[in-house]
Amino acid sequence: MVKRFSNIPYVVTRRVDFHLARNPFSRWKYNHASRVLAISDKVKEVLEQDGVPHGKISVVKSGIDFSRFQWIEAIPKEMLGVPSDSLLIGQVASMADHKDQATFIKAVALVRPSFRHMRAMIVGDGELKSKLMGLAKALKVDDVIHFMGFRDDALRLLKSFDIFCLSSKEEGLGTSVLDAMALMVPVVATRAGGIPEMVKDGVTGYLAKPQDPQNLAEALNRAIIAGSNNKLICSRAFEMAKRYDISNTVSQTEMVYKLVLNAVPAS
Repeated sequence: MVKRFSNIPYVVTRRVDFHLARNPFSRWKYNHASRVLAISDKVKEVLEQDGVPHGKISVVKSGIDFSRFQWIEAIPKEMLGVPSDSLLIGQVASMADHKDQATFIKAVALVRPSFRHMRAMIVGDGELKSKLMGLAKALKVDDVIHFMGFRDDALRLLKSFDIFCLSSKEEGLGTSVLDAMALMVPVVATRAGGIPEMVKDGVTGYLAKPQDPQNLAEALNRAIIAGSNNKLICSRAFEMAKRYDISNTVSQTEMVYKLVLNAVPAS
């Protein structure tokens, strides 16, 4: 079956910064692809480490549709079950291992004593939910962390956050970061995968080491006390997010497919 399709040109898109699986099919898929699209420079770096030739990889960064953000209105905090004058720190992410919400919860526990009016929110669902809720209870922050589950109005919740925090230990790019930047919500995130390509520490947001609750807590502290400086950071972040407009992703992807098709010999 593999030999049967070996002469058909095809393009593979790699969206995660995990190393390639060691099974023969995965290796064959990437080695025989006409082109491999990487959604960030970091993903390209990992592909090269795994033996995919440099000249076969094109970086086409994931984009966001700015038309989605035009009419987004924040949900009032009291409707989310938190005081209207609270400092709301939240994230939107599936509860998967690589998103590492455990580090976020531990950081919240470290920040809470200094900011008693702080509340935290995790929007998303997944197999780790009960484990994460147990961790929040063990750290005695289950009264300030709200687990919202899956929501089809996630952007409205994100708009309600005073600070957006993504605690991933691995991340291909992190389009939820772009969502926050487009909504002009201050971003605190880890230096995982392609995130530092968007978030420049102290310029377009705040960065912390992955899997380091203390360092993430320090970054959150910096964002909280930044005050009016966050307006400048959010303005820069918005301009950065505009570089990731979906129209750029589409045009660059089309260009790659045209190059592949033009390289196919006429039958």
